[in-house]
Amino acid sequence: MTNEDLESIRGIIQSELEPIKETLEQHTGILAQHTGILEQHTQKLDALTADVIDLQDTTKAIWDKLSLLEEKQNSEINEIRTHVGLVANSETL
Repeated sequence: MTNEDLESIRGIIQSELEPIKETLEQHTGILAQHTGILEQHTQKLDALTADVIDLQDTTKAIWDKLSLLEEKQNSEINEIRTHVGLVANSETL
């Protein structure tokens, strides 16, 4: 094989690889854009996750407070019933 043959083969291979290189460059750019978008969405999701956790904590605190208030009110109702002479019925509580 001569140098001329090798140069011809090299030229053919380069011309065949050029569209592949261009496509790869385009896809690399698209991937970089999508990586940026994904990072933005990840940050937003992290912030929303923190908000949901705060909301869960607040909801639990409210629920606990309401439960304590309900127990206190039931106790007061029973005291009033006892004071008035009514029998406290646990089924109505």
